[in-house]
Amino acid sequence: MKRGFICAAVLILAGCASSPDNRYYILEAVPPSAPSTPSAPLRLNGFHLPPLYDRPQIVERSGPQSVAFLEYDRWAEPLDRMGARVLRRDLELRGVASQGAGAGLVVTVDEFMADRSGSVTFNGGWRIGECRDRHFAMTERSDGTDSARIASAMSRLLGRLADELALQSERCAS
Repeated sequence: MKRGFICAAVLILAGCASSPDNRYYILEAVPPSAPSTPSAPLRLNGFHLPPLYDRPQIVERSGPQSVAFLEYDRWAEPLDRMGARVLRRDLELRGVASQGAGAGLVVTVDEFMADRSGSVTFNGGWRIGECRDRHFAMTERSDGTDSARIASAMSRLLGRLADELALQSERCAS
């Protein structure tokens, strides 16, 4: 009988213990850094992320060859779809996005994450139409290491990429 009581008490206590609630984050479009001049329209045909980011958890660089998955800090939607949607909106804000006609744009991301100091790295390559592949490498401080500030810095980096693409669209689209 004593054994049954102990088992029941353990089960009740285990039921009371709970994990922290998940927190969900989004990326948002940001206004252009400078007034836009009319440029050639771009049609986003692809936004590719490495499989490392194909998970709901936010990924953080924890060392030179290591990463950590922030178990309770999650993206509200898959990062590849959200990144493409936000970049498309950033391009619209710069007057260069097109749903139909326009030069095809493909962005291939190599790295898109923060480190433990709050520095966010965004690098990869892009191609517009028949232009040769171009590399981009950007960093942004997140003003802290919490995931909301990291998501904000990541949004700003997508906006900076959109600024660069808007400048290059006229040259590459023809």
